[in-house]
Amino acid sequence: MKLRDEKWDRDLAELIDVLEADHGFVDHQASITLPQPIINIPALTAVELESALSSLSGWLPVESTVPRDYPKTTIKNYGRFTGLNHSSQLLNSCMPQYPRSIN
Repeated sequence: MKLRDEKWDRDLAELIDVLEADHGFVDHQASITLPQPIINIPALTAVELESALSSLSGWLPVESTVPRDYPKTTIKNYGRFTGLNHSSQLLNSCMPQYPRSIN
């Protein structure tokens, strides 16, 4: 059984069904109150994204719809990392104004 990002809700529901049917798990239907995020990082604007990615070669921004939230879209960036330093360059260039560790 796989939990896939693009089919998360369906895959998770299937896993729960298997756990209940085959392994004796009990669904108590109790809602869980999740904590509020400590910080809310705003999305980069198109100009900020273009500026940050212009210093890195081999990157291609691709806009796609957000699963289960049409018509919202997201911009994903595809490229090849040559190592940890290369991937760190992307993070540092895109988010210089944010703290390095977020708890």
